Amino acid sequence: MACRLLVLSLAVAACDEGFESRRWDIIDGEYSPGHPGVVLITNVPAVRSCTAVAISPRVVLTAKHCTIDTTATDWIVAVGDVTRPPSERIGQLAVADMRQAGDPAVLVQGSGEDIAVLLLAEDFRWKTYGWADGLPEGFGNGSQVTLRAYGDTDPTEEIVFGVRYERSAEVYDLQDGTFAADVGGCHGDSGGPAIDEAGTVVGVASVADLPSCGGWTQFERVDVQAEMIRAAIADTSGADGDADADTDTDGDSDSDSDAGSDDAGSDAGADERTGGSSSGCGCTIVGR
Repeated sequence: MACRLLVLSLAVAACDEGFESRRWDIIDGEYSPGHPGVVLITNVPAVRSCTAVAISPRVVLTAKHCTIDTTATDWIVAVGDVTRPPSERIGQLAVADMRQAGDPAVLVQGSGEDIAVLLLAEDFRWKTYGWADGLPEGFGNGSQVTLRAYGDTDPTEEIVFGVRYERSAEVYDLQDGTFAADVGGCHGDSGGPAIDEAGTVVGVASVADLPSCGGWTQFERVDVQAEMIRAAIADTSGADGDADADTDTDGDSDSDSDAGSDDAGSDAGADERTGGSSSGCGCTIVGR
């Protein structure tokens, strides 16, 4: 299959006051309010933006290809409807550090290595998701997953920035490091979580059927990188404050059952677009 990263570049400084509003959504997805644990991450100097998911008060999970050749402290985590000006958003958090699976400069696609974590400089005070420390019992081909992300809904139209959408489908082609589902991933969806029926993050969106979008999306299995994820959570646990969920003030309370705990290994529980390729990546980075 074609190696197409779900990459989206920012034409403007999206986290500065006065930025031009744009939105990137899943093809044929449904509007998905009330899930502040799924966030947009933006790196203005690198001209990149991706989807990510909070899995503890200080750890956000995303796709590694979003982060290659970037500086951790240049990333900003935006919570809620980011069509609003920064002063009106429900949350915008700084990043202190990041960790990447495998060689930080090289992406080995399809191996389970397209995974990275951002370590926040302050607490994420909304509900976080549980994540699959091991492959959940019964998970396999035919299981249902939901992609929840900020990606493009129509690659033929002008992109509008900043709202979560979601789409569900059955898993197929389960491999040692990856699985696929026809959830319509597109530009902007990299790093978006694949959430199983128990509300657990089981995968991270990596590549998709681009440039047409609307078809298959390949996810990297998060359980393959459980050691890295557990270490990141453990290393930041002393900095964690009150992890109780607040109300999602972009209009909905995140009280859904799929907003899991922030405990590591809860088995119950982007996308950049650039004009060139990331260092060491043999894949085509799709731009517009």
